[in-house]
Amino acid sequence: MEAPVDVHRFKPEPLRTTGDGSTSESASENELYEDTMDLSCEQLDIVSNKNPTFIQGRGGTGKTTTLVMKAVAHEISYYA
Repeated sequence: MEAPVDVHRFKPEPLRTTGDGSTSESASENELYEDTMDLSCEQLDIVSNKNPTFIQGRGGTGKTTTLVMKAVAHEISYYA
């Protein structure tokens, strides 16, 4: 049985792009939390649902964000 994933406050990895195109782990904690996303109740319902999902809506409503978060939550639960 998969452990529940807390996706209310997703925190991306602290990576920063360097001048040569590579990345380094030098982002400060403040910079990391600036990129934190809050999800609505409707988005959380979709993200926590394990079934395949089809989302339809107007531009700017968070469809891509929701599906990316669902994929991230699935990946996190796989390795948890």
